[in-house]
Amino acid sequence: RQLKHHKRGLAELTYSVAALAASDVRGAETHTRKAEKLLGKTPITLLLSAQIARSNGDDAKTRHLLEQLLDHKETEYLAARSLSDAASKQKLFPRALELARRAHEVNPKDSSAVLAIVNLHLKLHQWQQALRAIDKDARRGVLRRADMLRLRGLVHLSQGTAVLESGRSGDAIPHAKICLKHLPGFAPATLFAGRVYVTVGQAEKAVRVLFASWKRYKHPQVGDMLH
Repeated sequence: RQLKHHKRGLAELTYSVAALAASDVRGAETHTRKAEKLLGKTPITLLLSAQIARSNGDDAKTRHLLEQLLDHKETEYLAARSLSDAASKQKLFPRALELARRAHEVNPKDSSAVLAIVNLHLKLHQWQQALRAIDKDARRGVLRRADMLRLRGLVHLSQGTAVLESGRSGDAIPHAKICLKHLPGFAPATLFAGRVYVTVGQAEKAVRVLFASWKRYKHPQVGDMLH
């Protein structure tokens, strides 16, 4: 009798997944409720309920269910990433960073989690923390050397831009050099370096940097700045 009860619950879960795949949200909701009555609030029923709430545009309910999923080992990573993305969209960057770190602790080999953490550090202007996060994951073997250098270049681009906009153009020069080294062919990095050298009165160097990049990569924005 208990086995039959369990099989009925699994069947309802299957119907719910199939209904979601067919965009039948109401049907999925009905089958998920039946499955929950038969199996209780399990990670899979909570996950389906969260997906249904999201499909219905109910952000508050989705967030509430994802918070519950954080307490289950099987769904902690997915819940933490989803909640982090939602917090980031709401510009709640400290909360988003906390959740992104939690997701990365659960699944330390996921390089996309590293990108999320670095991006959130940049939004918070936490450049040194971003560099430490990159170096830590490079040592763990999560990031390849090329990816590590590219991310470090992006951190220096973000910090250098902030330094330049604050009026400290001289202090932006080291960042410009690192950007040119680690981000070859990346137009925003080249344009930033060009702006730095023009601002500090080194117009000829700016032209050399821009022309060398344009000659090799033919990026139209770099060509526009040259003209």
